[in-house]
Amino acid sequence: MDCFESNETMGVWLHIADKKRKKYLNNKYRTSPFNLFHHINTYEDNGFLIVDLCCWKGFEFVYNYLYLANLRENWEEVKKNARKAPQPEVRRYVLPLNIDKADTGKNL
Repeated sequence: MDCFESNETMGVWLHIADKKRKKYLNNKYRTSPFNLFHHINTYEDNGFLIVDLCCWKGFEFVYNYLYLANLRENWEEVKKNARKAPQPEVRRYVLPLNIDKADTGKNL
């Protein structure tokens, strides 16, 4: 997929939007690089935003393994390539929403 570009050194930035006020919150969160495959669920609980994602570690663009031309290859070759591909995992992010008065460097 030529329309995507990733940079391992930048990681992933999560921006949070307030749906009711239709604007982004000032809070931004940075995490290690990953490719998002599926957004499982998100909900708010006691001042935290709980975000569940199905993703792949790293910055390699996994969808390249899923091109139809690649899947039409010899089935043994497809299985061999699949073993080289990053394996998906479920991640949960627990993001504090009210951090205005928190100390820098403190685990929230």
